[in-house]
Amino acid sequence: MHIKCNIHDDERGYLAVTDHGNIAVTDEGGYARLLHWPIGRQRLVIQHPDYDFHDAEVWADGEKLEKKGAALFLDIRDADIDLRITGVKRNE
Repeated sequence: MHIKCNIHDDERGYLAVTDHGNIAVTDEGGYARLLHWPIGRQRLVIQHPDYDFHDAEVWADGEKLEKKGAALFLDIRDADIDLRITGVKRNE
């Protein structure tokens, strides 16, 4: 959900509502750490309203993941995962 300040146009944020509470935000280099995620096969969705992830590559603990669109499945063996996303394009 996009949130904007009604006084300052350059102030905005995003709100993610989930039924599980597992969420991560990447830094400027595309790195994120998934903390305390449930062990087992998990569905991961990558999204941002200003970017296209169609050609992006996603890496988890140094291993390239196969994805379809913005969604992928990740076999989590450890509750903490280092994630990297590359090749993201800004929407025009």
